[in-house]
Amino acid sequence: MASLNARRTFVYRSSSVLERPLVGNLEHPFGIGGPKERRPSMSVDFWNKRYAENEPAYGTEPNDFLVSEVNRFVPAADVLCLGEGEGRNAVFLAKRGMNVSALDYASAGLQRTRELARAQGVRVEPILADLTTFEPEENRYDGVIAIFVHLPPKERIRMHHAALRALRPHGVFIAEYFSSDQLRFSSGGPKDPTMLVRIDDLRQDFAMGRIERLEQQEVELREGRYHQGRASVVRIVVYRNL
Repeated sequence: MASLNARRTFVYRSSSVLERPLVGNLEHPFGIGGPKERRPSMSVDFWNKRYAENEPAYGTEPNDFLVSEVNRFVPAADVLCLGEGEGRNAVFLAKRGMNVSALDYASAGLQRTRELARAQGVRVEPILADLTTFEPEENRYDGVIAIFVHLPPKERIRMHHAALRALRPHGVFIAEYFSSDQLRFSSGGPKDPTMLVRIDDLRQDFAMGRIERLEQQEVELREGRYHQGRASVVRIVVYRNL
């Protein structure tokens, strides 16, 4: 593997491109899915290949939990979608009149996001960056979402704390993850138990926020080729305090 210090990433802001050195580990997955996936880590090349397949890996319809909670966002909200992949959730929010930024480290995923947004007649701002080192602007967003964004514990905690800082007062963070019970199912998710998320993890990570909803459920996933079938998920809705 080449030195990470030699790698670079680009952050797309409207029509301009800002170049940043990319530091940190590129092996952290953004929501591993599918029964055949047993590798301990997934590289950016893996995700670029997946997002270059003929059909969208996780479909084009938004996540069911996000749809059920979308009315929590204020009108014309500024929303950041973390680990957004091919843009299905970002485009859904943009169609509802929100100003949406979609972050991922797989350029093929962001290209799919652009194509989906164009087909739906909306605009989504793509941000190409490594989530494990990305620092969002503080007090910038009315909402932040993370749908099946699985990281090792230290990086997960860092992401959650950064998400809270990125929110404006009374802004909302909405997320769904595979729970620690997901190992019983073959509908997607990491096979490394340390990458799965427990209720207590979320309660501790967001101790500084105001948790409005926190639950574990078994659901039927119908999200493209790689998220299909019975699954155990944890869900959270948390607001930033003043």
